[in-house]
Amino acid sequence: MLDYLSTNIMITGLVLSLMAGLSITAGAWLASIKLFHTYWVEKEFGHGVTAFGGGALISAIVFVLIPQSVSDQSPASVLLTFAAGGICFMFVDMLLAKSKSELSQFFAMMLDFIPEAIILGVLVAGGAKNLTPAVFI
Repeated sequence: MLDYLSTNIMITGLVLSLMAGLSITAGAWLASIKLFHTYWVEKEFGHGVTAFGGGALISAIVFVLIPQSVSDQSPASVLLTFAAGGICFMFVDMLLAKSKSELSQFFAMMLDFIPEAIILGVLVAGGAKNLTPAVFI
């Protein structure tokens, strides 16, 4: 039977992952509101949100994910897997850009969200006492 601390960590991880998943739905709902379809919102505000999101992702990677992974792997392994992930994202992005599909934003979101969901699952299942990566996600 799980002790109180591990149950509390599991509930916290589930709540944080639910919040992360619902933010995608909330963003899609806000984007569908006609009030937000002005030129300024679609172009300028969109660039600001993208820049903020990119900065948050980079900070999560640099300050949390890489330092934690370096402690468990060799630096060469971390560099290789980090580069392989970046190359994978680049090729998927190039394929989506060529297809000019409207699903490109959805696929980009899922390519970003799936590894984060895996990390959350590993943290919660492993009974991690530090859920800082979950907060960044």
